[in-house]
Amino acid sequence: MRVSALYYYPIKGMGGIEVPSMEITPKGPANDRRYMLVNEHGEFISQRQFSELALFTLHKTSAGFEVVYKQQGITIPYSLHEGERHEVKIWDDKVRCISAEPSINDWFSDQLKHKVRLMFMTDEAVRNVDTKYAHNFEQVSLADGYPILIISEASLHLLNQKLKYPIGMDRFRPNMVISNAAPHEEDELRLFEVNGVKLKGVKPCARCTVTTINQLTGVKGKEPLATLSTYRNVNQKILFGMNVVVETTGKICVGDQLIKK
Repeated sequence: MRVSALYYYPIKGMGGIEVPSMEITPKGPANDRRYMLVNEHGEFISQRQFSELALFTLHKTSAGFEVVYKQQGITIPYSLHEGERHEVKIWDDKVRCISAEPSINDWFSDQLKHKVRLMFMTDEAVRNVDTKYAHNFEQVSLADGYPILIISEASLHLLNQKLKYPIGMDRFRPNMVISNAAPHEEDELRLFEVNGVKLKGVKPCARCTVTTINQLTGVKGKEPLATLSTYRNVNQKILFGMNVVVETTGKICVGDQLIKK
């Protein structure tokens, strides 16, 4: 098995950036989901509530990430070190984050026609992986629950053979895509290494309705959950992809081999 694609998602719920290599930090890929939007109550929002977030695209520039939506753009810095600090809620966790400046918050509020704030999670902020699946107090960013999501090309190919209209990997928002694997072989990954970076598969990923949102149009449908439910339903959860925690940090690249331990 080899790494065939790498992605990170600077702002939770928005478009990803494909890269040839990435640094793996204790919380996952560098810059992955360190920003997220929250509502007036400090609760995170995602494509579950605002499917149009799929249409916000991101690009790296010398000054930071450029966010573009409906031909309007704004640049946010790669990280924040100063600003108002607020406790925000993501699922059952509370994390202390830094708020972006008012002009940035206003821009996002104007685009969504809903009062929101953009919040940044610093390196010092602590959010632990679910203790049922953590082994060494592993941490996670503002991702749903785990630092890395890995999916094989073969798993998507098998699904597309069953669908009337094929879909792209972007529906599943992985960090790492692997080739030369059997369909759903990622389910069996436990301890493994990529270029010396030690990783551990801990839990198959239970999928939600975000997978039914076309990431190019923002339109929601019934697939792929309807089809996945016919062969990937385990205890009333539809599984696709493997959640992974970080054992050691380092750099991984497209083309690197996965070595099972």
